[in-house]
Amino acid sequence: MVDVQMQVEAVYEKDAGPVPSLEEVQRRLSKIPGAMTADFIAERRERGETEERGER
Repeated sequence: MVDVQMQVEAVYEKDAGPVPSLEEVQRRLSKIPGAMTADFIAERRERGETEERGER
């Protein structure tokens, strides 16, 4: 029996390249101007998520 999910994940892992360190991710994110909180809240509302996650 072939595990298709395992094969798909293996392809993504192979193509993903090296995983950046936490410090590298933080450095890159810090270069994004402004705050993204409003964007996250709007996206959750579009998906139908409610204030159960602490949104106001």
